[in-house]
Amino acid sequence: MVLFFLFFNPFLKDIRTGNVIIREFTGHSQTTPLKMNVNSSKQIDILFVDDDGNGTSIEGFGYEHYWTEILNALGASYNVWSVADSGKPGYSVLSLYPIVIWNEPDYITSLSTDDVDTIRAYLDNGGKFWLNGEDVLYNLGTPPDWLPVTNFEDRGCDTAYGLGDTIGRSLVLPLDSISRMTNDPSNDWSDILQIDPTKADSSFYAHRWSWGNFYSGIVGLRDDDAGTGGTGPGKLFFLAMPFEALKGSDRIALLSSVLEYFGLTFQSYDVIAKSIIFPKKFSNADDSNSISLKITSVATGTVPDFWSKFIIKDKAGSTVYEESLLVSGLTQNKDTILNFPKWLTPSLDTFTCYGIVYLDNDGNHTNDTVSKSTVTLHLIAYDDFETGISQWSGTWEATDERSYEGTYSYTDSAYGNYPDLSTLAGTLNDTLNFTFFSDAVLRFRTMHFIEQGFDYGYLILKDVATGQKDTLAIFNADSTSWYTIERTLGNYTGDYVLSFELVTDPAFNEEGWYVDEFLIYGTDTDLSSPVVKLTPPNTYKDGIIGDYNVKVYTYDKFGIQAETLFYNVNDGLWLSLDPYQYLPDTFYFTIPSQPVGSKVNFYVKAVDVNLNVTTTPVYTYFSGLILSYDDGDADAYYIWGQGDRIASRFAPLGTNKYIEIKRIISYWYSDQNTPLDTVMFNFFLEKDTLPYEEAVMDTGIKFYPGEQLNASRPFGFTDKEMPENMKFSSPVYISAIKFTPGDYPVFGSDQSEPIDNNAYYYYMGKWYHFSGEDFMIRALVDTGSIHNDGALLSFISPFKFVKEDSTYIPQVRATLIGDTPLNCITVLEVDSGGTIIYADYDTTTINPAETLTISYAEWTAHSNDFDYLFKARIVSEEDEIPWNNSLTKTVHSGPPYGDFLVWDPDPNHISGEFIYTILHDTLGLKGYYEDGDTTAFKFYYPYLGSFKTVWVCLGQYNNWYTIKRSGTTWQYLKDYLVNKWGGLYLEGSRAWYWDPQYKQGYDFDTLFHTVSYAVGTTTNENVSGLPSTIMEGFSSQLFGQTTPDKIRGTATGATICMVKQNGDTVAHYYDNGDYRVFGSSILCGNLQDIYAMQDYITRVYNFISQATNIPENPYIADMIIKNTVFSKELEIELIIPSTTFVNISVYDITGKLIKTIKNDGMINGKNRIVWDGRDNYGKEIPSGVYFINSKIGYKNIQKKVIKVK
Repeated sequence: MVLFFLFFNPFLKDIRTGNVIIREFTGHSQTTPLKMNVNSSKQIDILFVDDDGNGTSIEGFGYEHYWTEILNALGASYNVWSVADSGKPGYSVLSLYPIVIWNEPDYITSLSTDDVDTIRAYLDNGGKFWLNGEDVLYNLGTPPDWLPVTNFEDRGCDTAYGLGDTIGRSLVLPLDSISRMTNDPSNDWSDILQIDPTKADSSFYAHRWSWGNFYSGIVGLRDDDAGTGGTGPGKLFFLAMPFEALKGSDRIALLSSVLEYFGLTFQSYDVIAKSIIFPKKFSNADDSNSISLKITSVATGTVPDFWSKFIIKDKAGSTVYEESLLVSGLTQNKDTILNFPKWLTPSLDTFTCYGIVYLDNDGNHTNDTVSKSTVTLHLIAYDDFETGISQWSGTWEATDERSYEGTYSYTDSAYGNYPDLSTLAGTLNDTLNFTFFSDAVLRFRTMHFIEQGFDYGYLILKDVATGQKDTLAIFNADSTSWYTIERTLGNYTGDYVLSFELVTDPAFNEEGWYVDEFLIYGTDTDLSSPVVKLTPPNTYKDGIIGDYNVKVYTYDKFGIQAETLFYNVNDGLWLSLDPYQYLPDTFYFTIPSQPVGSKVNFYVKAVDVNLNVTTTPVYTYFSGLILSYDDGDADAYYIWGQGDRIASRFAPLGTNKYIEIKRIISYWYSDQNTPLDTVMFNFFLEKDTLPYEEAVMDTGIKFYPGEQLNASRPFGFTDKEMPENMKFSSPVYISAIKFTPGDYPVFGSDQSEPIDNNAYYYYMGKWYHFSGEDFMIRALVDTGSIHNDGALLSFISPFKFVKEDSTYIPQVRATLIGDTPLNCITVLEVDSGGTIIYADYDTTTINPAETLTISYAEWTAHSNDFDYLFKARIVSEEDEIPWNNSLTKTVHSGPPYGDFLVWDPDPNHISGEFIYTILHDTLGLKGYYEDGDTTAFKFYYPYLGSFKTVWVCLGQYNNWYTIKRSGTTWQYLKDYLVNKWGGLYLEGSRAWYWDPQYKQGYDFDTLFHTVSYAVGTTTNENVSGLPSTIMEGFSSQLFGQTTPDKIRGTATGATICMVKQNGDTVAHYYDNGDYRVFGSSILCGNLQDIYAMQDYITRVYNFISQATNIPENPYIADMIIKNTVFSKELEIELIIPSTTFVNISVYDITGKLIKTIKNDGMINGKNRIVWDGRDNYGKEIPSGVYFINSKIGYKNIQKKVIKVK
């Protein structure tokens, strides 16, 4: 923040602080700003030639109105030449203007041979010319030589589609109202163009149904080298459709785009007046006294020069103070305080202050018609007690004993101690009413010497109608120095009387209570919506890899109540996101990572405290990186025959990088009677900048556009996934080849900007090259680095469990993917309940093919039965696209125990992670997950008796884990059951029959009281629970299950409870009185969905834990507030069942957000939080009713509290 102090000088002077310049002018009035844009090139003028024959639309406007209202809105400098009034302009007129827009009428053009010659001369001399009219060529008959059109048809236009070039971009321009035109309002006979591609580029494509026929073609073109014969120094844009028939917003977009092509750019800025800061004292104590205006900017760069003004008007509306400042060099998103000097004290009557900022369009302060923002404050009451106490009544007096500024202050008893056993009051004479203000603030300076614990001072607001008194503040003891009291009064409606009251007891008295610089001011009710700015993703260039973080700048002078981001995937249901972090005026959202190729739409909605709403447009991005993209509308066609192909070039982004192609998307157009047949994708490598035809890679992927395209839908696209590991470290061409006989029209090239300037297509046996163009194929890819790709592999130390007060040396393993050494820093942090309690780093070089052990400083576990989160990451400027540069690990202090232990030695981990997630997250149970082999599981041997249940997941044929009978693992599992009386779940497709027979596996039949007798026969079937068993009513489809062992029970043993569709029995349970077991040859991870898994796992846990219901979690999500009436601090106890994200926020009775106390992850257990009663800006909140909202995971809890003084 930059603070400027300006002193009076009758001459202009510059005051420089940093890069911001403020110039002071005196007594300068300004006009009221209206417009919203700044012309960054102020000297460029436009001549608009109105050649519409003085025609008017049925709306009553001349056609020039539809142009000039947009030119005005853009802040453009222009003149209008009316052909009806002044005749045709000659070259001598056109040459005075760098840009000429010539608008012809609909149906009949008036261009003559002389006009054609005039325009040619203008282009030959470097002019920039826009010719507009729907029937220009139809009436001329032969295109002029400077217009690169080879043929045309008078066919019509419903909607124009931008082709992605400098002008067309991604604009879509539907004709909003053909009826505005006076001639034949039921039809639009726009010219459809065929252009000379060697001289011009197309900008807009259109299509139209008419009389049962479909017409399509080019309606807009640009020529970058316009002049005689289509070659010259000029620039030309021709639009063969009616500009006046477009919607207002589309006219703004199109006109801005064309003028930008001509070199006339427009930039929108918002400079906002945020708040008024009053001086310490309203009296003119010295020349440095000033009133201040805080402003901020929302812009994409440095803001052009702008003016700020401060005005004060009295109750009668007369101006009593006015000053202006010119500010230069204000940068984006920056707060600045402007100080207006020469403060003159107004009368003590109420008055209103206006702080205004203007954006200046011409630099000389005579045309302030661009942007305006105003903040208003109303001074309701003020007294510095320098001229007496006429505004007050009661026993209080003015005194010169003490004063904050100046000579006098206001006190209960002047020149002596206050009396005993009395009530001394000073009351403001004027009745206060805050009804018409959005907010009101009371502020004064005070000092007091009051007998501590016996005598008290009260600041009282009394309701005139009811007589009820509210105590706004209580004063006691000795303050020894002046300090500021501030209270918010905006919630009070009606008439009130304010007073100071000192109440004393029968004994001992002191000097008393002093008040100075008394002020009450109000702010207007906010009717303006919040300002919301964000930088959207570049939809047509970049996809998003992983999570997408959205930073949103939002400003409202009275505060934001809520901000929400809404998103959907592939045009599905809208989902909402709350910000994961916010700073003053800035909100941060994270849209979760989506599968490569997904289309993600999102927008942001902001609501201020007065319920004004701003909703942004919908933005779009794709997951993955889009190397080439077009808008789906072509500017040229050719007949596509068998063996012909179109292709696009894709290259890794930088040296030593690769791309892995995930999906390819092709856009097509088909004649309605002959839709496209089979097409095949192939790949060509590059050699000598042309596709290397001998190096074709046949993907075998065929597709049938004809299934999508028909008479009612001639446009469409094909989206195909690619085989895995399609990685390329050198440029490659994706080629779409016409596979079957027959000739069909197909999209040709368009003008979308490619990833580089090498693009080709293959037609009739020959490769054609178009510099700066691409084709109707795009690729969604993942990117990677061939070299310099550092990876963190695992934590070596500490283990998952540590001892309290023991010291460990943390270690991680790192490696390098590639053949170039990587210079990097590895960082290690330890998180304890959301607080980083340990951090260390190591600077190292990882060499190719090296696995490196990195050690850090000692760490000590200081708590017992506590979870620590270890976080490690690699940081390197050389590692542009990290492959696996972060690790996290939870370390528990103390011996392991809990409701469950999941051991998942299955190499594919099909079920274990699902089991852990459901037991821990869904059912809220305490437990651990181990995915190592027997060596890792040995650690748990001494602690198995500390777990209520153990879950063993061995996997499925043909890649599974076997518990050998020669090992010790089965002995500890048996001991857990027989001597610890535990509950065991064991699953494995070959663990029951096959392993004991053929792989020296332990035979679990004895423990489980089963007979395993054969290998199953089929896969991917339904599985059902049997009647009168714990699985009765259960049913699910199986996926990926390969030939599970068949199991049956014994006469006095296990109960068979599940059967496959073919009759194979595959699951059983057994209760021997001391322990319980559940065995299965199917894998629960292969059940059809998470709901079936949850049902299955819940039933199993209920049985093996010997419980009839899920055991009660000792920590059920709750928020406990014992002292719901508080004055200083509020103690909040949170009970969290499992480590999760927690948000705690405070709202007032209007629903306004006051304070966000917590917005972070918290560990399970009981957590104590103390709130100091201050808002998000550090101010103590006033007395009143508030609501504490907590969100613990998915559970919302609200409690009411009362703040008192």
